[in-house]
Amino acid sequence: MIKKLHLVSVLALFTIFGYSQNVVIPDANFKAYLVSNTEINTNGDSEIQESEAIAFTGTMSCSSLGINSAEGIEAFVNVATLFFSNNSLTSIDVTSNTVLKTLIVTNNNLTSINVSQNLLLIHLFVGHNNLTNLDISQNTNLQYLDTQYSTISSLDVSNNSELIGLILENCPLEEIDISNNANIDYLSLQNTELSELDISNLSNLSDLNVRYTDINCIEVNRKYNINKPPIEWRTWKAYLSYDCSSIAVFTDRKFKKCLVSDPTVNLNGDNEIQIAEAQNFSGTLNCDDSMYSDITKVESLKYFLNASSLRTNPTDASKIEIYPNPFHSKLVVKVLQQNTQTRIYDFYGKLVLSTSDNVINTSHLANGIYIITMTSETEITTKKMIKQ
Repeated sequence: MIKKLHLVSVLALFTIFGYSQNVVIPDANFKAYLVSNTEINTNGDSEIQESEAIAFTGTMSCSSLGINSAEGIEAFVNVATLFFSNNSLTSIDVTSNTVLKTLIVTNNNLTSINVSQNLLLIHLFVGHNNLTNLDISQNTNLQYLDTQYSTISSLDVSNNSELIGLILENCPLEEIDISNNANIDYLSLQNTELSELDISNLSNLSDLNVRYTDINCIEVNRKYNINKPPIEWRTWKAYLSYDCSSIAVFTDRKFKKCLVSDPTVNLNGDNEIQIAEAQNFSGTLNCDDSMYSDITKVESLKYFLNASSLRTNPTDASKIEIYPNPFHSKLVVKVLQQNTQTRIYDFYGKLVLSTSDNVINTSHLANGIYIITMTSETEITTKKMIKQ
């Protein structure tokens, strides 16, 4: 009797420990893929054993399979590559997949993803999701990152010095510091909220895309000819400079063209107006009204601190006068035509007053420098004036 019980116990233990437990995979489509994959389901049954999951070291291609849940993926601790694009995932836990090198989960419904344990990760594609932030500070081996069509507004890539390709387009990204990413070869920032960009540390950049941004100046490496950049650099409205801090920024490109073509302003004859050139100019800026699209956008006149005035139609400029300068509590506009509109901008280009009055109450304005634009039917005159 004792021998019989001993035999039963041995058989029970063999049953428990001789066979691995099955991996729980709730999603039918995900399970169907795994069971049909002979590299994973090596015994050909209808389940995935834990031993089979642990043994798998290859690529899992699960894109476009209608998968709603990736639960069970945590059992595949040695998987190297995961493709889960074009599914309906709202979450995915890859914290146990510590040898993962490629993770592609584009076009799902993810709102967050934790890759802090994936220290060997080289490729990370998480675009076309609902991500609001992404922490890649632990992924120091990362070479390619794609977050396009997300809602990420800021991203820290300071620890990712191995980056080669960076795609952050079509998202509300407001700033990016790539000073520690000298290996970047491909950089796409199209349709973001960026207003400035410094790529001066990138000496191997072959492809750049900043279309549909408000970037005015791109500071580049001196290796490149700013007048003849690489053909794959799509700089949109931005201009290139070796030192953006020394360049006057003009939002109105037609007005800039007028200034660049004037040798009394553009003293060195290049394609930009240096801030020093603007500040040293003391004459009258003569730009015909065909040279710019909207005079009210010429806030860059703040650079011309010593210019006497801007005349957009020099032959008729004397028809409009405004005084005194400096002024205190009022300004007087003298015109030969009716319906002259006077707009007063502060030093930063903000409109602070708009009126058609000939005597303008300025007592409420703070002391400082103002740009005053007077527009009649035939003439636009702009002057720099000082409130004391």
